[in-house]
Amino acid sequence: MNIRPLILAFCLPLLAGAADHAAWTHRQTVRVTQPGLTRIELDPALLDASRAASFHDLRLVSPDGVETPRIIALPRVVRPERVEAVGFKAMLAQAATVLEFQPRERDTIKEIVLRTSAVDFIKAAKVEASSDGGTWQTLGSGEVLCRQNGTERLRLPLAPGLWTHFRVTLDDMRSAPVAFTGAEIVREIPELRSIPHDVAIRSRMEENGRTKLTLDLGTANVLLATVRVLTPEPVFQREAELLSARATLFRLKHEDFTGEEIEIPVHRAAPAREIVLTLHNGDSPPLRVEGIEAARHAVPLVFQAGAAGDWHLYIGNAQAAEPRYDIGALGDKLRDASATTAAAGKVEANP
Repeated sequence: MNIRPLILAFCLPLLAGAADHAAWTHRQTVRVTQPGLTRIELDPALLDASRAASFHDLRLVSPDGVETPRIIALPRVVRPERVEAVGFKAMLAQAATVLEFQPRERDTIKEIVLRTSAVDFIKAAKVEASSDGGTWQTLGSGEVLCRQNGTERLRLPLAPGLWTHFRVTLDDMRSAPVAFTGAEIVREIPELRSIPHDVAIRSRMEENGRTKLTLDLGTANVLLATVRVLTPEPVFQREAELLSARATLFRLKHEDFTGEEIEIPVHRAAPAREIVLTLHNGDSPPLRVEGIEAARHAVPLVFQAGAAGDWHLYIGNAQAAEPRYDIGALGDKLRDASATTAAAGKVEANP
């Protein structure tokens, strides 16, 4: 894209002289190797020091001490989008149901979700994909699809890839065919990519049929993507709550196959370092939990570097007003523009 208009907007003077950031509690040095559009993924330790909503207290200062406009390129969407598949066909074969469909556009696809109004079923499925409609590649076999006793699994996760055709074969050998009526495609969205994030269980409390796990994220203001509950239980079902996100977690066995959903799609910011995960046990015994795995979304900052050198990020001022940079309207263009990646040093107390 042509970023000359962006450069002009960035170069508008923000302050007449050097900025004073003595009131900010923390800072971080960013080493810029060349002038131009620059991107840096903000360190969780830096965001932990924020004292304002949406990181409004974050300031970027050039090597000559001048506050410089920047945008925080938060994801435009917080959940993966589902797009209706086209050309859906369901065919009965010998002891099997075969579903075929295509994505509307050629995109990188990470998941397909089948649609049915049927209840009380469990099926083993094989997933195949093709880039030309003629040569097929098996992406998964022994996948379990079900809707049973409040448990539902209709999604088929895939290794992200460019595919133009899909085929799902359902095993009808031991149960009657199930009528599937459509499919949805979940595209991979680069800005929603996730990064593993360390989390520890600090405490566990059993209360009125509920297990409450206090999770330590290490820092506050983490933009959580997903949380996985690791349990050795061979068969279980629990409702889970975390940061107002809800999910049904389960594991079941079907013949020689195991189906499970142990991941909570959070896609929310955790305002505090410690958060509480609640598992609803009902009349069942408390679930054994061996660990928690989490992933977070990156929080990129984009700016126009007028010069190479050591730039500085300042954060941690509850009295700081929300900055009103004129580049705010260019957020979507800057988010997608090609930029040089800068390296950041250690987050330090601001002397």
